[in-house]
Amino acid sequence: MKHDTNFYDPVDFPQLREIFDNWQIMAQELAELKVPVMEVNRIGKSHVEVYQDILSQVMSGKEYGWVKGWGENKENSDWLQLALIIQDHPMEFLPGKLERTMSMLGKLSGLKVCALVKMNSRTMLHMHQHPEIESENLLQLHLTLDVPETQNYNYLNVNGEFRQHSLGEPILFSGAKDHFAFNESLGSRTILYMEFSKDNLACAD
Repeated sequence: MKHDTNFYDPVDFPQLREIFDNWQIMAQELAELKVPVMEVNRIGKSHVEVYQDILSQVMSGKEYGWVKGWGENKENSDWLQLALIIQDHPMEFLPGKLERTMSMLGKLSGLKVCALVKMNSRTMLHMHQHPEIESENLLQLHLTLDVPETQNYNYLNVNGEFRQHSLGEPILFSGAKDHFAFNESLGSRTILYMEFSKDNLACAD
């Protein structure tokens, strides 16, 4: 598997090729998606705990939608997530929406989590790490589906190295390292985010 100090080469993940080649389909379905922001946040919660909060809301009659992220010890309404898959199980709350996206994702295995992640204009996600990424033998994917056409100042920094979030371009990295992201554009940025097993989706060395 070829990778430089901080980033991995997409060519080493052939099972993700369909996702990479069809980002425009996913971008179109994203553009057509209309869902609310839920009164659910991710502060101090595991993916399973967030799912339980979502399920409670949906069972009470609320529509499934974006979950608020975490910030400086408070919920972050400028960094939103819409879970699509958790532990290889598709979220059951999106009937008739993102159908081709979900079909492509459903062909993959080894997904700990997959979500659409939106970062609003003038938002920064401060430096952090996910130690479990290394211990669970995972990697992370950012596949950009929506950014401003001009003045695209959306960047990810991993261990001191920057990559721009450019439309249709996959970024693969280990979040066990220090990393942060920001959007200094005048419009929002949305990515397909994935935590996946290297054993399942990478080609052999």
